[in-house]
Amino acid sequence: MREPLVSVIMPVYNSEKFLDEAISSVIEQTYGNWELIIVDDASTDKSILLAQKYAQGEDRIKVYKNDINLGVAATRNKAVSLAEGDWIAFLDSDDIWLPNKLQTQMSFCNGGKQKLCYSGALIIGQDSAETGKQIEVPPKITRTELLKGNDIVTSTAVVEKKILKKYPMVRDENVHEDFVLWSQILSECDQGVGVCKPLVKYRLTDGSKSRNKIKSSLMTWRSYKLMGLSCFECSRCFARYIFHGVRRYWL
Repeated sequence: MREPLVSVIMPVYNSEKFLDEAISSVIEQTYGNWELIIVDDASTDKSILLAQKYAQGEDRIKVYKNDINLGVAATRNKAVSLAEGDWIAFLDSDDIWLPNKLQTQMSFCNGGKQKLCYSGALIIGQDSAETGKQIEVPPKITRTELLKGNDIVTSTAVVEKKILKKYPMVRDENVHEDFVLWSQILSECDQGVGVCKPLVKYRLTDGSKSRNKIKSSLMTWRSYKLMGLSCFECSRCFARYIFHGVRRYWL
């Protein structure tokens, strides 16, 4: 039986410095039936040229360009609309997959019985060097558990496209759009399944949201409000988030 087609979604904005490693990590996957959809969000560097160079030598890579900068959420939504696979895998343009990432997760998805799969991640710096720290994840996660702190790193996630198309990412730069998305998906499919080992190298750059803890915390609070939580529920979840979530980025 042929492996299901996995559409890898990669939004790109001024990622020339890291793009080579990100694209190469998809090409080097042990799982062969994938397509890589790169959408350049009106970069001002040479990202689009680098992406197009890879596409010339690999017909599984498709490159598109936004005429104006739309933001990461809208760019991901556009890429999903162009996807031909039954499964969507996210990869940010500054992160790196380990070679067995897709193979491992598609096995965990168990023929479609699981709708959302995520994994642990190694934390790397701007120079791609490992920091010696990693993001550990639970083997299963419900919406209730997710609200304590977003354990799902976007570049680790594999989602069934059927359910993902119901919940496009919100175009609001004041919230964690991925956090809101996982909450929506888990409200429908009860739980996601995790691979409790690192399958991704997650890059923390100087300008990343995870580095700016005050900004990230405010975005989390606004995410709770957008999810429809009451003030009491927001306060309770936020306290748990502070304890469980923010500390993992205190490097």
